[in-house]
Amino acid sequence: MCDSLTTGITESDLQIKFQFNPNPVTDGHFTITYPTLKSKGELEIINLEGKEIMKYALPEWSSIQHLVLPELPSGIYMARMRSGSGSGSVKFLVE
Repeated sequence: MCDSLTTGITESDLQIKFQFNPNPVTDGHFTITYPTLKSKGELEIINLEGKEIMKYALPEWSSIQHLVLPELPSGIYMARMRSGSGSGSVKFLVE
């Protein structure tokens, strides 16, 4: 048995899979759920032009957050989550 096998995947390649609910957002309130963070993280809300609309701090050891968006025009946005060595993103709709 060999305990030192490597996968070729570096920590910076790790994907954080998270859920964004509800999607579409109708009243500005939403919830994200994700694997428990081992370090502080952040969630960015980005419009289709790539402009950061909002940034939320995510506490270490958290796995769920209930958040409120500012009043946003209807459209498609991107939520990008980063923590430690991983990141992930999801598109969502504001009605």
